[in-house]
Amino acid sequence: MKNVATSIPGRLLALALATALAGASSALAQSSRQPYAPSDIQGRIERSGDLQRQALRSLGDPTRAEQLVRKAYDELQTAQSALIINASGQKFPDPLLEINSRKLQDALSLLQRASDALRTNQGARPDRRDQEGEAPPETPAGPDLDAVRSNIEQALRLASTVIIL
Repeated sequence: MKNVATSIPGRLLALALATALAGASSALAQSSRQPYAPSDIQGRIERSGDLQRQALRSLGDPTRAEQLVRKAYDELQTAQSALIINASGQKFPDPLLEINSRKLQDALSLLQRASDALRTNQGARPDRRDQEGEAPPETPAGPDLDAVRSNIEQALRLASTVIIL
């Protein structure tokens, strides 16, 4: 009795099967199906924008504003990662990838600066009194809210210009 693997028809059958499987796996590897749907990436960018707008409205409460900025940062970072993962698996390069990545990275940097300013200056209002025991005129010792506001607004503008195809 002959071994099927050593017979010529058996070898041809095994070779044909291996070729078919290799072709199928190659086609799957090069498919344009993206691991993350563009609508999911766009949704994360929009959620980040909503959180940034909430943070702008909450600047009177630096703790709450900082939490919202961190959540906005996380959403934007996840969107950027998904964008890069999708681009790495594409058959043809995304012409907008470099521009979108730069915008998202700049927005992330701005949100990080806003978060750092809010976090480092929380509770930085010492009770200073002059020699007669009177409190000095109100001077904000907390975060520079104008700079924080500016950073969040710039990040919001940058992220809103990202185009996901």
